[in-house]
Amino acid sequence: MFGDYQSKAIKPKRFDEFYKELRETSTYSNVVITENEQFSIEGVSVNDLYFDTNDGANIHVKYTYPTDQAIKKVLLVFHGYHVSCGAWFEKIAYAKLGFAVLAIDVRGQSGKSTDVSITSGSTLKGLVIKGVNEGYENLYYTQVYMDTYRLANLAKELHPNTPLIALGESQGGALASVCSALTPEIEQCLINYPYLSDIKHAYEVGAGYDGIENYFKWEDPLAETYEQFFETLSYIDIQFFAKQIKADVHMFVGKKDIVCPLECQSAFYNKLDCNKKVYFYPEKGHEYLDGSEDIKLKLIMKEL
Repeated sequence: MFGDYQSKAIKPKRFDEFYKELRETSTYSNVVITENEQFSIEGVSVNDLYFDTNDGANIHVKYTYPTDQAIKKVLLVFHGYHVSCGAWFEKIAYAKLGFAVLAIDVRGQSGKSTDVSITSGSTLKGLVIKGVNEGYENLYYTQVYMDTYRLANLAKELHPNTPLIALGESQGGALASVCSALTPEIEQCLINYPYLSDIKHAYEVGAGYDGIENYFKWEDPLAETYEQFFETLSYIDIQFFAKQIKADVHMFVGKKDIVCPLECQSAFYNKLDCNKKVYFYPEKGHEYLDGSEDIKLKLIMKEL
């Protein structure tokens, strides 16, 4: 079990106020939904969806839903670091089971969404630090977090009064968690080994934050900005969103994870003040967790 580990990181004074201000100003417009011609599947609508954000980005989403039955729930799906929202296969499978799926391409990564943020700092080895030189208001992930909020609001517009579920692994686990914190209507948050929790401690124990390592190797080799640097990054530390989550959280963890160490994940989990459960895989690390998708499917279908 996680035990009673508590991070030494301190929640920034303006954290809640900052994200309240962002929620009030983060909007989307120019929604375009185009049928994807790769697949013609009876009973399923397969689409590419695009929307513009108020900060100038264009966001791509793979959007599927059933056309031959009532939509039971809407799944908001978030992907891991570097990659994209992935193949159509699982999204179509969910649609066949009666679920709408909105799977977002995180801006500036391997999908079709654009990143319009401007920064003087390096992003050669990691987007985690993008914008850190300009302060927390310009951090790359703050707008990625608001994209999750925009996606949830779009889902509510497309499918009003339909239960919302957030899913993701690693970076996607972090984004599903933040989305759940920003969107109280989300009923379930199903995540694997969430990234971006207890960031300072993760770096100090040698976890997978190579952008931070390179910052102190090349930009600040004497670590003169060390405390200010991590105070800025604390604005994207997901442990400080945990208490806002009202959804039921089911979290899947490999005990040998060295990318997202257990104590860093527990910093988030132990702050949750909602119904929660953790599933431990004793011989697994930051990798595919056998059977987790089946457990999630059962959880999603549980109350139908």
